[in-house]
Amino acid sequence: MDQFDQWCKEQYRLETGFEKPESLSEVAGSAGRIAVIYADGNNMGELLQSARNVEDFGALSEALRRAIRDAVFQALFEVFLRNTSPKKKKKYAPFEIIALGGDDALLVVPASDGWDVSRILIERFQNHGEITGLRKRLGDSSAKPVPLTISVGVAIADMKYPISFLVNLAQGLLKEAKRWARQTQAGTLCHLWLRAPIISESASMVLKPLYYKRAKSYSYRLTARPYTCEEAERLTDLARALKQLAKSQRRALAESLAKGVHVSLNYALYQAARVKGGDLQEIFEKARELVFQRGSATESPTSFWVELNGQRTGDIVYQTALLDALELADLLPPYKSEAQTDQPRSLADGT
Repeated sequence: MDQFDQWCKEQYRLETGFEKPESLSEVAGSAGRIAVIYADGNNMGELLQSARNVEDFGALSEALRRAIRDAVFQALFEVFLRNTSPKKKKKYAPFEIIALGGDDALLVVPASDGWDVSRILIERFQNHGEITGLRKRLGDSSAKPVPLTISVGVAIADMKYPISFLVNLAQGLLKEAKRWARQTQAGTLCHLWLRAPIISESASMVLKPLYYKRAKSYSYRLTARPYTCEEAERLTDLARALKQLAKSQRRALAESLAKGVHVSLNYALYQAARVKGGDLQEIFEKARELVFQRGSATESPTSFWVELNGQRTGDIVYQTALLDALELADLLPPYKSEAQTDQPRSLADGT
């Protein structure tokens, strides 16, 4: 906590006034839910192998340490301090940094803030000046570009789960995110909100039963996770738009998705016709494009469902990102525009 306080003073001339939380219940708040965030750099082994000597290795390690520290602190600042008036500032810090060093981080935040903290962390890391410099160094010394990014796994659950269980689950989700990072060469995020009791802490064993379903003549996937940082931004926009619907409408739409492609299309398109202005239909189209633009789908996407290419002969598989957006809409806090409060600005902004 002292490091974060000092960083805020140096960057924003801001006294946080936070005290270290006495327990994770202080972090969870009245909702009683937390998000465990596990972040780890991608392609860092190749970077460290480029060190010419011990001193060079130490300089590279220090650059990574500064980049991950600044990315974590900046994400925490933007989520918990940037749009918060002094009157609403909490006594205890609404987060706990369990580990921070090297190129990885482990922290706990309120469940509703886990997604935004993770998304901002990824973006701030890959745009950090130290990472930009290291990326150029690798590009100059390598035959092919080596992207230096970070992946994040986020496990979201009630306080009743042991923290060790959620850390292991977050680590498994991080592996899923890294798998997508290897394919996309981008910073990635994989999350899971445990809304029902489970006994396994294996991310893959939990995700597939929850989101991979089978109908008589086809299979369908109710998730498009993991997401790149850019995809996560677009999914956030979808979730914000869906948040305008009544919670009962979002629940009914989610339940129709679980029943399969045809049932959900009939229900969703009927609801879209009832909404004036075509807003819901636009949301459906953006959800479809989020999966379709990955290039693994056929040329005939159907509303928010996309038929995937490259499946086994005779096995038709559909995928949608709409349920991810609906779940996120339930999770995210009410949107706070930057115009609502006076914000402290970084000294780097020239103020």
